Amino acid sequence: MTARLVSVVMVICNVERFLVEAIERVLGQTFHDFEFIILDYGSIDRSKDTVLSYAARDSRIKLHSTPPCTYIEAKIAACSLAQGRYIAHRLPVFWRGTACGVNTDFHEKRTPC
Repeated sequence: MTARLVSVVMVICNVERFLVEAIERVLGQTFHDFEFIILDYGSIDRSKDTVLSYAARDSRIKLHSTPPCTYIEAKIAACSLAQGRYIAHRLPVFWRGTACGVNTDFHEKRTPC
C-alpha cells in the first residue's frame, strides 16, 4: 500500500467529552488521502473506546498508546508514527467553529529550499 499524502496527528488524554466532534471534523473533510494517527498518553476515561469504535469503521484511523507522559512527548511520539508526506496537527478541544482542511496544493507547488 502506498503511503497517504497527509498524516493527521492528534494526541489525547481524557478528552472523551470533545473526541467525537474532533474525529467527525477530520473525517468530514472533502480531502480523503490521509491517515489519522491518534495517540493516547494515559487516558482513564473512555477516550480509547471512542477511538476504537471509529477505527473499526474507518481504516484510516490508527490508535496508538504510550505510558503517561507530557503533551510534547506524546506529540513527538505521534509524529514519529506518521507515514504521510505532510503532517497536520489537530487538537481535540479547540476545534469548535474552526476549519481543519489541509492545503496540500500549496505544499506540492512550493519550491524546496
